[in-house]
Amino acid sequence: MKRSESQSLYKALPGQYISYEMSPLEKRQLMRDKAVIKISFWNKNDINKDDIYKPKIVNQVSSNMSDFMLAEQEDQSSSVEIDGPLWSLIKSIEKTRVRLVQATVDESIFRDTPSQIFGHINPKMFYCQKCGSIKFIEKDNDIANMTCNCAGKETRMMQYNRVWVCGCGKTFPIDPYEIHDGDRYFASHQDGVVDKNGSDRRLQRMCPDCQKPMTLVNATDSKAFYPRTITTIRLYNNNLAKLCESDEGCQLILGKHKHTILKEDFERESAKLLQKIQSETEKPTISSNPDDLINILFGGSTSSPISPAITNPTMDKEIMYKVLEYDTLEEKKMLDLQAAAKKEVELNGIMNDAQVYDLAKEMKIKDIYSVSDIEIINTAYGFTRKYQSPENMPTVGEKLKLCAFTEKDNPGVPIFYNIRNKSEGIVIDLDVKEMYRYLSRVLSPYFHIPNLKDETEIKDWLLNKNNVDPDVIKHFSDIELDGTLKAMATKTIYTILHTISHIAIQSISKYSGLDKDSLTEMIFPNLCSILVYAQTNQAVVLGAITSMFEKQIFELLHSIHEDTKTCSFDPICMDTTNGSCLACTYLAEPACEHFNRDLSRRVLYGYHNRDNSIEGFWENN
Repeated sequence: MKRSESQSLYKALPGQYISYEMSPLEKRQLMRDKAVIKISFWNKNDINKDDIYKPKIVNQVSSNMSDFMLAEQEDQSSSVEIDGPLWSLIKSIEKTRVRLVQATVDESIFRDTPSQIFGHINPKMFYCQKCGSIKFIEKDNDIANMTCNCAGKETRMMQYNRVWVCGCGKTFPIDPYEIHDGDRYFASHQDGVVDKNGSDRRLQRMCPDCQKPMTLVNATDSKAFYPRTITTIRLYNNNLAKLCESDEGCQLILGKHKHTILKEDFERESAKLLQKIQSETEKPTISSNPDDLINILFGGSTSSPISPAITNPTMDKEIMYKVLEYDTLEEKKMLDLQAAAKKEVELNGIMNDAQVYDLAKEMKIKDIYSVSDIEIINTAYGFTRKYQSPENMPTVGEKLKLCAFTEKDNPGVPIFYNIRNKSEGIVIDLDVKEMYRYLSRVLSPYFHIPNLKDETEIKDWLLNKNNVDPDVIKHFSDIELDGTLKAMATKTIYTILHTISHIAIQSISKYSGLDKDSLTEMIFPNLCSILVYAQTNQAVVLGAITSMFEKQIFELLHSIHEDTKTCSFDPICMDTTNGSCLACTYLAEPACEHFNRDLSRRVLYGYHNRDNSIEGFWENN
């Protein structure tokens, strides 16, 4: 069965159980329509070092893993671990070898077909729906013999779709030794299995690794396999990511972003610096250690004399990567606010373009523009079983392990599976001056905030990790306030951006005709920007978002500004859930990068009662 690249990355990774629909030939041979299989491996190719800048992906994966390790747990008897190959990555990005691979997307259980993803039938237990008799397959082709003659004619037996899972990453099907003579399966019983006397028989299994009781779950349920992924934007020039390795390169990146360096000057100076880095990297005397040399040549971040490591602690490498990703969006700009407003006037959608500008100003939007032909990189680097994250673990002694993808012949090298999709989207830039003024008003009673008025100085303040720190944004939990300015400022900015993003996704869906579950987001807190883009299964740019933006920019802005001022569950929603619920701001998990955390209409529209007075970012001041 063919699958899109996106489906394969999330639904057909090694170690995952999937529902496999058979081809017409397989149906005739095996007398089956479908079966559950466990993915064994991908036929994969290593990504060329010039195609994706490896240290950028590895650094962002390492940051995501740190979130996993630092997640709060209510019960200290529970433990969180990271697999050895991935743990070595956290300890030393420079010295850890990592394989970035990609594959095409057609899976089969047969080795002689031209496929790229392979698996085997698993679970192996089959049962008769009528008499409850049980059989096990040994080889995939044995599925054709999974029949029963209890009714006087041959009937097809059903696959038992449950497997043992453990939080440490182990999973097993029910084995033949667990089924006693005379045991039968009937779905109406507790565990399905009854003994020869017709009594329920509880199935139990201990994990051979952590000695914890394993749990029976449906094989294709998410509890059997939670992939860990990151999403990034492929840069318009991958070489520019190498500039993030030094203070000199970071200054060039920031100068271009803040428009204090002309584009032609940036291109000239960055080309000089990259040429120096390349010439030093190619020298065979850099290191006498072969592993270090491999790291340097194939994407490691070992520094050269020309490219010293970042020494300025405010110049965070992760922030620099995000600046480059944002700059890539600017390079892919199609229509900006002015062009879209002018176009809608020509189409008689509005009387004059001042309507658009006034509304954008009221929403404190500096610019909004459409982008096309952007390339989104999705990277799966590991998985968990039973629990998605430490926050999901119960308050009892449990173990959760983040497991790496590896190969038997080289178990110490983690494998990152990558797919790339072309997409289109809309970028919303909030006015950094307005954001800074808002922070100054709502945070100044608690913290000293400098009196900055120049836009360049404000951008510098926002890009300083000591003021706005993306590391405090955890994937599965709310941003925790620890009494520091950076935690409060980051949470405030992110909540504003995240809430606007969710409202924008709903509004874009309404006017573009795309399902809101097919749209997703990328938040840039240090840049006060949002990207909403389409997740297309077949990696094609549909044009629906670009067309909508060109023709209905005023309607889009008006919808974002007005549609969620009230919720159908108000006043309960605004009073008890911080102004965020399923009826107003929540989205399906694939559409949200933060699992519907840190959302609040209060922060946008304001909230005032006898006990609380919260100033809204969109309130008239």
